[in-house]
Amino acid sequence: MRATSYPDMATTDQLRGLPHPTLEQPLPPDARFFPLPQPGSFEVAQVSVQDALDWWEPSGFLGRTVLDLVELSHLLWYTQGIREVVDDSVTLRNVPSCGNRHPLETYLIVSGVGGIPEGLYRYLPSRHSLALLKPDTNLVSQFAAACMNIPAVHLAPVTFAWTAVPYRAVWGLGNRGYRGVLIDAGYVCQALIMSAAALGCEVRPIDLFHDELANRLLGCDGTIEHAVLMAAVGKREGRL
Repeated sequence: MRATSYPDMATTDQLRGLPHPTLEQPLPPDARFFPLPQPGSFEVAQVSVQDALDWWEPSGFLGRTVLDLVELSHLLWYTQGIREVVDDSVTLRNVPSCGNRHPLETYLIVSGVGGIPEGLYRYLPSRHSLALLKPDTNLVSQFAAACMNIPAVHLAPVTFAWTAVPYRAVWGLGNRGYRGVLIDAGYVCQALIMSAAALGCEVRPIDLFHDELANRLLGCDGTIEHAVLMAAVGKREGRL
């Protein structure tokens, strides 16, 4: 906490005039793209804030259910969707971010979403679409092992995995940006919990995982980009 306390803004790379980091991580040249239904083109149930909060419970179990692309689009839009690009380094989204830096990337481990194959995806907020990074029918079991074999990961049709690119925050906030990365992960996970309630979905946040294995499965180097938080999403059998 001392190492990230103020003041240290005077020495940020932003004030030094250094180029700002990219808004999204680069993609492999062989990535396959899947457009998502656009926000506003579909309707979901209207759920009050109080009901959304009451809906969540710390359950480790989900039913073997499926989601469709409309439902996934809804969840991604309300967790990291870009409302407006202010300039080439600032975006306005549906979640807060410390210093408006948005240092997170959203990966998806998909095993039960209609219309797309199983595998590892990354959400692209700039175009509201998915990039298939690795088709893999065995990825869920590997990722569950990285998450200490929490049952929800085995059963969930999709598990969100958020990674941090700390320099996006540090560029503008100095060392304080390292705190912002973790705070932002909390903002995004809570937004997932709230938006999932409109779909009748449950969210199981996962903060206990094997860092090196998770990074390797996600294709992160663990330094420039590293895993910070996971969340399995699905429906409880018998609830709907």
